[in-house]
This record gives sequence, structure tokens and C-alpha cells, in this order.
Amino acid sequence: MKDAPRMPKQVFKVDDLVDVKDRNDLTHYGKIKKVMNDNALVHFKLTREPKQYNVCDSCGWPGFLSESGNTGEIECMKSGCGHGHGFEEREELISLEKLINMTALKEKEKMNVTLKDIITGLCEAEAGGYITAKTKERIVNLLRYRES
Repeated sequence: MKDAPRMPKQVFKVDDLVDVKDRNDLTHYGKIKKVMNDNALVHFKLTREPKQYNVCDSCGWPGFLSESGNTGEIECMKSGCGHGHGFEEREELISLEKLINMTALKEKEKMNVTLKDIITGLCEAEAGGYITAKTKERIVNLLRYRES
């Protein structure tokens, strides 16, 4: 009996941003701090939500909370308060099978855009008579082979 084709194993390294499969409690990506065998130590930095929706934990004033565009922290905008609700930071040991490498996905997206730009340039060079169709095809095949 033939084995089903296996998906290529993802490669993880320190400082990769990762998401966790089937975890709805996470609102931010984690960052790998250490890779050990089939597990990774992942650091999460999550914004701390106020105890009561849209009410400052410090002054109790409703409706003046805002998310800082610089840090993502939730802060009270009431004059004289300025209370920051801070962050919850923790580290978890998670199996590599449960992780999605967001850094690698972003790099692959950028590579696909670059590849499309190169192919467009090659098509223009062929249309302008600077290269032949055969040369263009060889270059495209080399790029696609490198991509896989």
C-alpha cells in the first residue's frame, strides 16, 4: 500500500512569528524564543483588556479608552488619568506540528510578487526583441525550479 504524499515539514527558527492552529484565545502572534526537538518555546505579548468593557480600571470613567497606535496598549484618554492597562506576557512550550510560521508565509508572499515582476519584465524584454522566447522560457523555468 502506498503512503499518502506528505506535506513538506515547516522549518522554524528563533524570532519567527508564529500562529497556533486551533487556538481562538490568542489575539496576537507569538515569537519563537527557542526550538527544542519537536517543540518550540513561544513568547506571547498580549494586550491586557480592561476588567469591564470600555471602562478604565483606574478611574472608572467609561468610553475614553483608546489603543495606542505605537505599542497597541489600551490607554485611558480622560484628562488627568492616562492609565495604561499594560500587557500580559507569557511563554508556552508548543509542539511544532501546531505552529504556523507566519514569517515564512510572508516571505513566500514577497517572493511570489517578485517572481511575477521578473516574469513581467521578461515578457516585456521578449516583446521588445531583447531576448528570445526560448531564453525567456529557460529563465522562467529556472526561477520556478528554485521556488519549489
